Amino acid sequence: MNRILAAVLALLPLLATLSISSAHASPTVGRETSSGFILPGDTDTYVEVFRGGELAQVFVLGAHSSDLDVYVYDEFGNLITWDSDFTDACHATWVPRYTGTFVIRVVNRGPDSNVYAIELS
Repeated sequence: MNRILAAVLALLPLLATLSISSAHASPTVGRETSSGFILPGDTDTYVEVFRGGELAQVFVLGAHSSDLDVYVYDEFGNLITWDSDFTDACHATWVPRYTGTFVIRVVNRGPDSNVYAIELS
């Protein structure tokens, strides 16, 4: 367990180095950073309200132990954007047409567990 905690703590400074212009939109409660632990084949879900007409972004940065993908859905279940390459570093952007609730799903496609940091802005 100490190894997992150390990996999460090591990821947070890396995520902080990502530069996001203050002119961009943020979730209605501001920039949010969190961390997670995800088992192979599992999905972590986040629900957030984003402002319409402004750039919205999701960053996910894993500990390089398995492939992570990110998918963003609107409140009606429509897939809005995604990043599904073969790494555990994901970046999804979109401009919501209206202020509304969006569902962000982080999926572990790999055979190993992974720890990650996620930033919503």
